[in-house]
Amino acid sequence: MNQKRNTKSRAKETIKSVLIVLFFLLGSACNLALFFYDLNKVMTKDEKPIAAITFKHKNAQRKFIEREVWDRLKQNSPLYNGDTIRTAELSEAIVRMIENDEDSIELYENSIIQIFSKNGQLIVDVASGGVTVKASSATVKVRIGGTLVDVEAGSTLSATVDGRTAVTNVHLLDGHALVATEDGKIEDLFEKRSVFFEKGDKDFLQKVSSIPFISVSSPLPNEKILSLDSADISVLFKWKVENLTEDDSLILDFSNDRNFTEVTSFSLENLSETQKIIPHKNTYWRIYSKKTGPKYAAQSKINIVEASPVTLLVPANKYKAEYFSDESKIKFSWIEQKWASSYLLKIASKEDMQNPEYSILVKDSSIILPKIPDGNWFWKIVPLYADNIASEKTESEVREFSIQKKDGLASVKLLYPPNKSQIETFESKTLNFSWKNISDAKEYTLELAGDPEFMTREFKIKSSENYCTVDLSQLQKYQKKNAPLFWKVYYTNLHGKTSDDSKVNSFTLAPKRFSQKLIFPPENYKIESARLQDVTFSWKTNATDKKLTKVEFSSSDDFKNLLPSISKSATSCILLEKLSEGTYYWRISTQNEGKTEYSEARTFFVQSSFKAPKSKMDEYVQDGEIKVGVQDGENVHFSWESIQNADSYRFKIFEEENTNQALFENNSVKGNKLDLDLSSFKTGKYIWTVQANSEESELSTRFSGELSKNKIEIRKLGKIELLSPLDGEAISETIFDDNAGTFDFNWQTDENNIKLVFTLGKVLSNGKVQDIKTVENAESGIKSDVLESGNYVWKLEGKTSDGYDLKSAEQTFSIKKRPNLEKPVLVLPKPSKVFKASELAKTSAISFSWKPVKNASYYIITIRKGKKKIVSKNTGTSTNYKFTNLKLLSNGTFTWQVEAVQKIERNKTTLKSQSPWTKFRIDLPALDSIKLSDTGELYGL
Repeated sequence: MNQKRNTKSRAKETIKSVLIVLFFLLGSACNLALFFYDLNKVMTKDEKPIAAITFKHKNAQRKFIEREVWDRLKQNSPLYNGDTIRTAELSEAIVRMIENDEDSIELYENSIIQIFSKNGQLIVDVASGGVTVKASSATVKVRIGGTLVDVEAGSTLSATVDGRTAVTNVHLLDGHALVATEDGKIEDLFEKRSVFFEKGDKDFLQKVSSIPFISVSSPLPNEKILSLDSADISVLFKWKVENLTEDDSLILDFSNDRNFTEVTSFSLENLSETQKIIPHKNTYWRIYSKKTGPKYAAQSKINIVEASPVTLLVPANKYKAEYFSDESKIKFSWIEQKWASSYLLKIASKEDMQNPEYSILVKDSSIILPKIPDGNWFWKIVPLYADNIASEKTESEVREFSIQKKDGLASVKLLYPPNKSQIETFESKTLNFSWKNISDAKEYTLELAGDPEFMTREFKIKSSENYCTVDLSQLQKYQKKNAPLFWKVYYTNLHGKTSDDSKVNSFTLAPKRFSQKLIFPPENYKIESARLQDVTFSWKTNATDKKLTKVEFSSSDDFKNLLPSISKSATSCILLEKLSEGTYYWRISTQNEGKTEYSEARTFFVQSSFKAPKSKMDEYVQDGEIKVGVQDGENVHFSWESIQNADSYRFKIFEEENTNQALFENNSVKGNKLDLDLSSFKTGKYIWTVQANSEESELSTRFSGELSKNKIEIRKLGKIELLSPLDGEAISETIFDDNAGTFDFNWQTDENNIKLVFTLGKVLSNGKVQDIKTVENAESGIKSDVLESGNYVWKLEGKTSDGYDLKSAEQTFSIKKRPNLEKPVLVLPKPSKVFKASELAKTSAISFSWKPVKNASYYIITIRKGKKKIVSKNTGTSTNYKFTNLKLLSNGTFTWQVEAVQKIERNKTTLKSQSPWTKFRIDLPALDSIKLSDTGELYGL
């Protein structure tokens, strides 16, 4: 019995299910859209912002004081009271205050700060990282590492806190600042300029005599350097150091990362400034004392800001702007600079751009300016980078433009298609119309017709831009056979007024004609013979029947000897047989309307693979074989014959007994040389291979070459370890004062039966090393000669019993110049002492005394009256001297001075101290004149 099915009910159920699915899909789409919007929007608050933030390269994040969610920021996002801001790796940001954008905070990478505004005063809490604070209009308070800094108006301060060491460094760049520590002590940075703190430490670190204090004046913290090319950059480092002991010195480190995982170090001994070359990339640096290490280093980052001259877009040079409305509007635009934070648009009435009438700060790469007066003008763009850095080398060229007001409304000037042109319709389905832009146009109207009087208007198209696109199929419907079409444009301005029609232009749609052309490979294409079957030859044709098209290959340009090929599709094929090296030609032919149409012919070249490169390691050849002694820290120099047109080489090393597993490989060696550290290789025999390659390009396939196999024997050498003096050790010159004074050169080696040559050199002022001593067959314990102060280099070289060269690393040491003798401290007589007659009558001598000077051999005491007259000069070993010849002392002022002298017997040299002096005065009563009585007249005379 047949059952009756309710098909109507099932259809209703199906429709209901479909509607439910569509409803949920629509809900999911809405949720996704809302989630995406919420993820990318910048949150705001119903309160007045206190600042705005800009950033470069990467963005920053912000957190409201009452929330725990971090918000992704956009350029010029508002910041509110209590907001926390953080930057990530390689990200930097600048916070500018709303009330005065001259007050700013620059955040370094990996920094977290919180900003407050209390009674109009800005307060910055630095939790980690570093900042540069510019206080322009009022004092800014900075809290960092338990330290409060008042940055006074007109001052700039840099502050960093190291999260690993808890050391805070505050550096005043300009102006005046006061620092208050956890225990309430105040430090004035006007003179000090820079100071260290350690959280929990009650004293300034630089006041602890064991910790040197380093203040770096160049480069500035987080300094940015403009670079116009990819060349390495020279940077001046300049510093001052306090509390550095005589046996200590400074170290300068460079690194690519802020944790200084890998460093390049330089000694700064006896220097206060140096010029260093750094690579063209952001570089971290630190300066610290050798004894205390990098914990208390002065450190920061050098930022390389890549820049190039700005390219101007519009207005073009000599551009003449005409306007018909109430005011002119000129659009200025230029190509955006990657690292520029803003731009300065300068417009002047004189070409020298001195005292420009307009100087406008622009955040974007374009701006429209109204109301520029009529006349001739000149303009240029000055890009500004972080910290408003500018450079004449990055300024744009100067362009000229003019402005002139016209009566009425301007008519539109038609641009494309050109008047009376013929439009090919083979490769396009649409036709673009364009006309010159009118600055105050609100809407354009394009009209097209089949007659120049527009009696029958076929099209009328509205556009808000100065162009529009029309479907060709529509135009072809209304075009009479081979007859032209006509078009014109008019516009309505912002005030609702309509312009006159433009002049009428015409164009003709060319009838569809036969066309064919070759696509790939291009003319003069080079093909490696081994890859010939991998190359697909392709073409394009509008033939109705693609089967009527054939491809022809030949070894001659007359195509008499055709080569076989096989089709991959209707418009592509590959060659069937291998071809020898040579020049070949290809083209296509098509049967069209009873005749054969040929495309242009193209040339291609078949070339063989690269030959195997020959080894060029003559420096290692012994008895016709390559033998290398491998020493720790020293590279082996592999080299081979250069192959013409090769882009790179594939290099591998294998054990001779196992050529299936490479111990080392580099598949893209640039050039025909490679330096390798083989210190991890065992003594034994190996195979190294090299193969030339070239990458695929627009005019060539990829090429590879034959493999070159070469044997190499590796001998793992022992090492020579230099023991003393230590590398970088400073030895005082006083060690040579005694006749037996000297030091020893000591070393050890685990290589047996080796004859070593000891070499000692002195570093000259030009940086070159001059050998001053060489010892053949040297043994450890060589005694030093008497060396003058300066820097020295010593090393050991030798040859093993089986003929391999072995050498030590070079080590440096310095002979520190002996300290100057301290100047004597004069004791008696006290300065400006006055000797009266009564005092001199009681003594037969005046006593002179001074404090002893360390290492002094004897003293010279000199007594003068006036500047030149020497009354007495005496030499002795005592620190007391009695002057007994008092009759030489007449009334008046005398000076006395003492000079300490050290005599070094070993090298017959004499060292002298400074000679302090002081005064004393002799005050004797004046003698009365002798009166003679009158003797009368004398007789007999």
